Amino acid sequence: MIPIRDRKRKRISGYYRRQNLAEFNEEIYRQSNLVETVFSVLKRRFGESLKARRYPYQVKKINKKN
Repeated sequence: MIPIRDRKRKRISGYYRRQNLAEFNEEIYRQSNLVETVFSVLKRRFGESLKARRYPYQVKKINKKN
């Protein structure tokens, strides 16, 4: 989710925009940068694609690349 911008208008129109404003959590939104950083590091280290579909095989493949 993306935060709603501050505007000169005080009243926000639209059902979903008002709902987003009421339920938006700033702390969780800021954590998304940390998650994206981790994925970036993993992609740089192990490559962009992983052919294995199941989790145990993915772990096995990553361990082989080390």
